[in-house]
Amino acid sequence: MSVKNKSADILGINFNCKDDPPRIDCPNLTKGPEGFTKIETTGEYQCIACLRKVGNESSSDDEVADDDVIDEENMEEVEYAYTAEGDKVQDFTAEQLLVISRKDKISEMINKISSLDLEFSLFMSEHQNEIIDLLRKMEKAGESSFETRALEPKILGVTSHLIKRYPNTKAMKAMTVKPSAIEGPKQILDALQSPQLGDAVSVGINNIGNSLKIPEPVILSAIEEYEKNRPPNKEPKTMARAAAWLYIYTKNANFKINKTQIYNIPGVSRSAFNKALKSYEEFFRNIKVTLKESDVEEK
Repeated sequence: MSVKNKSADILGINFNCKDDPPRIDCPNLTKGPEGFTKIETTGEYQCIACLRKVGNESSSDDEVADDDVIDEENMEEVEYAYTAEGDKVQDFTAEQLLVISRKDKISEMINKISSLDLEFSLFMSEHQNEIIDLLRKMEKAGESSFETRALEPKILGVTSHLIKRYPNTKAMKAMTVKPSAIEGPKQILDALQSPQLGDAVSVGINNIGNSLKIPEPVILSAIEEYEKNRPPNKEPKTMARAAAWLYIYTKNANFKINKTQIYNIPGVSRSAFNKALKSYEEFFRNIKVTLKESDVEEK
């Protein structure tokens, strides 16, 4: 029996994955144990991965024969045993319904951005179970950034944390989600995963560096240098300060990034970045002047 027709007696011949989008690793189309479970109250079958209905309980030949010979004498008993449709429906628990709604939302989001940010949309598709598990964990924990009823910002925040970058600007616009809305969920998860990066600017440097695909050794060196100097900055926005520091550090490390790349980072505005950059440059100029004056006095 081919994998395609696995459990054909329940799923039917040439079964196709019922999830949207269809899963490459659907347990009902891959080798291994059965990928469904029976709902005892309805006799239907449910996929263990996406929780969608995948088949119906079939009556045996004996059962069909028994049905054919029901006579009038037994009709009263049969009618007495009948259960109203509304009484036997128990498809999903409250938690399962929450999971399904999040799966449906991810599918909807993937359709919107697949042509705009293919890498991000593929990651969402291939890791949707991991995304939903982490999302539900944070929702159940009552984390403030996960209390909103809007699903898109939370899903994007979790996905951005796992893929270590934000979706691009066009994808963000297509989903009508502001960068500030996904910063909260992402930063909470980043801080939990990397408690050593306690400073918000350090976390920002790490996030932006990953978004720009800067080599990890360069990112870590930039963070180390920032935490060693702790330079003051007149710009209050954390992401702008992080972007400006990373820009200066990579420039000195001969790994150049241009300002256009910085402007495309969600949560980093052009004006805030340039203000933060100017503030850092003034700081370093003042340090150089101070050092030169010290050298003159020593001579």
